[in-house]
Amino acid sequence: MQLQVSARYSNAADIFTFLNIVLVVSFPFWPLLNSIAVVLLAACWLFLMPKSREAFHDNKLLIILFALPWFMLVAGSFYSANLPEAFKMIRVAVPMLAFPVILGTISIDLAQLSKRVLIAFARAIGAAVLYCFVRGFYHLFADGTTEYMSGYNMISLKQTYPYILGLCCVTTVWIEYLYNFKLSGERTGLTDAQKLSLTNIILMSIFILLLGNRVVLMLWLFSILIVIFQLVRTVRMRLLISLVLVIALVAAFFAVPKLRYQVNDFADFSGNNRIQLDVDSSQGRSWGGKAIRVAIWTCAMDVVKSHPVPGVGTGDAQDSLQQAYENRKFYFASFYNRYNAHNQYLQATITGGVISLFILLSAFAFPFIRFAGKKGSVVYLIFLLSIMIIFFTESMLETNKGI
Repeated sequence: MQLQVSARYSNAADIFTFLNIVLVVSFPFWPLLNSIAVVLLAACWLFLMPKSREAFHDNKLLIILFALPWFMLVAGSFYSANLPEAFKMIRVAVPMLAFPVILGTISIDLAQLSKRVLIAFARAIGAAVLYCFVRGFYHLFADGTTEYMSGYNMISLKQTYPYILGLCCVTTVWIEYLYNFKLSGERTGLTDAQKLSLTNIILMSIFILLLGNRVVLMLWLFSILIVIFQLVRTVRMRLLISLVLVIALVAAFFAVPKLRYQVNDFADFSGNNRIQLDVDSSQGRSWGGKAIRVAIWTCAMDVVKSHPVPGVGTGDAQDSLQQAYENRKFYFASFYNRYNAHNQYLQATITGGVISLFILLSAFAFPFIRFAGKKGSVVYLIFLLSIMIIFFTESMLETNKGI
């Protein structure tokens, strides 16, 4: 009987691991399969996986912190005028509730599960980036155009935002480094697995340079410098590789129009690169990302000041922003676009007030306190830090791919 129970739990763990791998591998390629994997994963946890009271006791604070944003969305729906939008946001955000509960209560070797799933994720992102390159070369040789060889046009994957794929590339660099170099114990020569990891790191680096997203490029540069200084022990080689990096960055600046445009836009603090609010000055010309974001943030703060504690409600955030744009005569946004706050901290405050902002910040601060310095937590902490940085320029939780 004991053997039968152990075999059943072993089979359930294998199924659970397989579904996690399907989830991360399908993420860049097939949103529908990704959604199905999420549903099946929840069903596997509910009906097959053994639950652990000890795991729940150890993780209950994390579970609560990560799940609270979803409950805030539910609470915000009670004072929302746009209920269909509120229900849509609640449905899309269900994984914010499901994954903390699932991973925080199962009886399984999470370290081994994480290793398998993260390596599968790194390989999937490598395949996705390779696909983007193949598509670019196809158009280069078939049509003679370089349009798909750099910038955001490189990305042809369904429902994929450039900054999200860029974040996945940065995370892949850390995964490859952690599992195939830092924790491998190898010191003499490169194994086949390490050669594959190094190839993937180089592939991610080239893609990020050609993509030209400023925030992603900054995160990559920070990551790659740490990886280099960890892997390379001699000062001469560190200097040589650092020089190669500088040359690569300079070459990317001149070769990638998107990167050159973003750098010049960021460095331009003239009045000509600033949208004057309260006068109709936003129409009739194109604007860079910095000017648009500064104008959006100013209008978003107007909404926050009007509803500081409760927020406007789960379904009314976008409608409130559109009204704020119109009030400030930012007609480029109010009539022709539907920009979110482009800042997750502002977005959370608009939706649920300062309470939502506090919960969001706590959900990131506590894991840092708990896992800082623990073996094997590097990828997790770097991933959290990367998301926190991207949250300053993107409303990441307002986008969805799949479910």
